[in-house]
Amino acid sequence: MISRTAEHRDRVIQGALEAARWAPSVHNTQPWSFAISGEEISLRADVDRKLRLGDPSDRELLISCGAALFTIRTALRCEGVEPVVRVLPDPDRPSLVATITLGEAAEADERVRAMGRQIERRRTHRAGFTDLPVPERLMDGLVREARDEGARLTPVRSPVAVAMLAALTQAAQGAQSQDRVLTLELIRWARPPGSSRRDGVPAEGYPRTAPPTDPGFPQRDYAWRHEAFHTQALETYHLGHHVRRQGERPQVAARAAPVRAGPRRAGVRNWSYDARGAPPVDAEHAPGRAAGGAPGSSRRGPGHPRPRSRPAGGRRLRRQ
Repeated sequence: MISRTAEHRDRVIQGALEAARWAPSVHNTQPWSFAISGEEISLRADVDRKLRLGDPSDRELLISCGAALFTIRTALRCEGVEPVVRVLPDPDRPSLVATITLGEAAEADERVRAMGRQIERRRTHRAGFTDLPVPERLMDGLVREARDEGARLTPVRSPVAVAMLAALTQAAQGAQSQDRVLTLELIRWARPPGSSRRDGVPAEGYPRTAPPTDPGFPQRDYAWRHEAFHTQALETYHLGHHVRRQGERPQVAARAAPVRAGPRRAGVRNWSYDARGAPPVDAEHAPGRAAGGAPGSSRRGPGHPRPRSRPAGGRRLRRQ
């Protein structure tokens, strides 16, 4: 095992976690947290941020965590470190998605460096595309990239098959649009214009009016009644969510709950992280700091899930 100074180790790990917060996730929910023990990073699924109606099987949550894992691997390789990854290492801890250990020194090739340069530039396009043909060479390259990661990318080239997919998408969107609770869950993660939230789909990230496509692929309506409905809908959603979690039917439910400190484990640094981009601080010197909040505060805004206990060493990162 290569010898590293503590300063070098911390710089490499911090850089990888900074990069991970740019990873794509469903509705930009960023459903992950991290813990650090020596040269090992633990990637955990944050089930408080899952889509309980839109993703009941946790499939999209796991894909989102996989994107964070890929980004950490890429960032470490760009720093000249080969990551050693164990996926789902403990059957008794299903929320532990992976552990990433700093491995031997390894020079990154140009492909890895090119990928690393795109981490902060990547954006999700939520509108229609042009009708310009995609070069076959590019499609073949994307298929290979997916195969290298253990996935399968299937290009849909037949106009008949594209029309069938459009019809299925229209039917699915029509069915989901009739589900009011599912719609509330969607707009919970849609940031209205002027929002200061660090998670969720930003207002500039979705079209206010989706342009038509041919064939017609409907778009998710993130802007649905933002001006008149957004605040009231979120209040109603979170109140019902809180009541269901408590298993009670109170007349009044508080919107904020205290963050309870988890047990401190030997060998695990108990770090907190400010989502606005400040450097990490030792949680012992900043008690009660919540992601994006002020020191000593556990209150979260209307667009965030209820705080919960988090094991020592957990770091939740949210990109701006």
